[in-house]
Amino acid sequence: MKALVTASLICTLVAGVFAFTKATVVAQEEVPAPALQLEQSSPATPSQPAVVAQLSDDEDVEADTSNRTHAHRHDKVILHFGKDATLPAGEAANAVIAIGGSATSEGEVAEAVVSVFGNTHVTGPTGDNAVAVFGNTYVDSAVGGQAIAIFGDVVLGPDAVVNGDTIAFGGTIERDPAAVIHGDTQEISLPGQFSRFEWLRPWFQKCLLYGRPLAFEPGLGWAWTVAFGFLTFYILLALIFPGSISKCVATLEAHPGQSLLAALLTMLLTPIAIMLMIVTVIGIAAVPFVGIALFFAGLFGKAVVLAVLSPMTIRPPSSTENATAVA
Repeated sequence: MKALVTASLICTLVAGVFAFTKATVVAQEEVPAPALQLEQSSPATPSQPAVVAQLSDDEDVEADTSNRTHAHRHDKVILHFGKDATLPAGEAANAVIAIGGSATSEGEVAEAVVSVFGNTHVTGPTGDNAVAVFGNTYVDSAVGGQAIAIFGDVVLGPDAVVNGDTIAFGGTIERDPAAVIHGDTQEISLPGQFSRFEWLRPWFQKCLLYGRPLAFEPGLGWAWTVAFGFLTFYILLALIFPGSISKCVATLEAHPGQSLLAALLTMLLTPIAIMLMIVTVIGIAAVPFVGIALFFAGLFGKAVVLAVLSPMTIRPPSSTENATAVA
């Protein structure tokens, strides 16, 4: 259940980042580029030669071209998956976003600097927010919006100027005495070290982004422990209930299509059934029991699938196999 909630939160956050990026790019595309408008030069007069008027028009062209180039620099959005996103000093961008990595901005950012499962490090001017989800936020420059860290710490350097609020959910706020905060400060601490979710970052970067549940990488010892723990539980379940496991294995082997269809319908109809029970008000009391029953049913179903995939290690021998062995 905890893993499901965490996965839902991650998907929601990633979808929000995608929506923000798409909206930013579309908004920038809709802004028309400044057109070059040259004034008509007046006829040459003895007091104002035509050459002077032509030079004045050239200066206007250079000024408009400079403004257009500066606007084009802000159209750039730096978006990286599974690695760090960096904006060097002296450069400008509309946004800097890293999913599965850290976002570092030393230049000028028109909108926001965001990192998911990484740290946000802002030392250049930022027009909007500096946000880190499952990471820390460090600010040592002017931020037009808020400085936020979700399941992480917010650290403000001596040159930090935050025009909005400073929020640390599941972490702490470390503020230099010279830092300036024009908004409010909110520090919401959660019990336990797991509230920071730093242990989940290596799994997100090395496993989830590669579409695999496990990997031989540092910081993934807890994932292997959980995997072997569930495997041990499934083996014990098969040893404790050998008859039930054998019957379910026989049903799955005899009717694989119907079994898979029933499992799929259960997954699709469970949220609808829970919503109906909540709407009826009377069924609210049964929601926890239904959830627990489905959870244990899922564990038992996984044990059956493992028994089908590994008949020699998990599934107990059937009566036919015993008779053959005796003979």
